Parts: sequence; structure tokens; C-alpha cells
Amino acid sequence: MGIVTDEMLQLLADRDDVLIGVLGHELGHVQRRHGMRMMVQTTVLGAVATLLWGDISTVLAAAPALLGQSAYLREFEREADGDSVALLQANGLSPLVMVELFERLKKQRETDASDQSEKSADAFDLGIALASHPADAERAQRFRDAAAR
Repeated sequence: MGIVTDEMLQLLADRDDVLIGVLGHELGHVQRRHGMRMMVQTTVLGAVATLLWGDISTVLAAAPALLGQSAYLREFEREADGDSVALLQANGLSPLVMVELFERLKKQRETDASDQSEKSADAFDLGIALASHPADAERAQRFRDAAAR
């Protein structure tokens, strides 16, 4: 949380307005101390899992923490999206500009997927199963709704 990658900057090199929205989102994570809250929750869930199941294995002890963290992190993302809306509006920009981000991310994922044609269609992607962000479509709709208000 609170990180803007080089790839994100490159993806939005021609759209300063969208970048303002992304920075507002990341600033929201920092202001709301999402990183600290996540660390505390992970520590508590890990300790509870260890107490319940003992030291069976690191993977088994960590699994409940990871699963419990997923919904919690999605809520953080929703809060940070709200902060993005507020920053955009405070700067006279429509939250609708953020829809461009999700369109570009989708296009980038499609390009990356076609480049990895050797990847097995049956492979299980743990990243998808435990995604920390709400679905892009949900997020884009939230920005559309904010723009309509």
C-alpha cells in the first residue's frame, strides 16, 4: 500500500489527471494507516491460528491469516478509492477519469496473457484466489457513480 510502480507511471504517462487519482488512492492508504492496520491484523490472525492448530506448519498457520486478510484488504481499497474521488473532485476533475485506468489495466493484462501462451490453462492462480482488490468492474462503477453525483 502506498506504492506507485514504474509500470503504473509508464501506463499513465500521457494522463496526468488519472495519475492524480492514483496518487489520491495511495495517499488514502497512507493517511488511513492501512499498512499498519494490515500488519496488526496479520499478526493477530497468525497468533490465533498458531494457538488453535499449534505449529503444524507455516503454511497451515498462515492460511487463515491470508484468507481473513483478503476481505479486510478489499475494504481498504474501497476506502482508498473514496479518497481518490475526493482528491479528484477537490482539484476540479471528474472521478470518471479513473475509468481510463481500469480500461488500460485490462488491456495490459490481455497483452500480458497473450504473451504467456505457454502457460497452462489448468494452472491455479493463487493471486486471483486471494486478490486484495475488488474487481475492476466494481471499482470503475464506483468512480462512474461518484461522477454522476
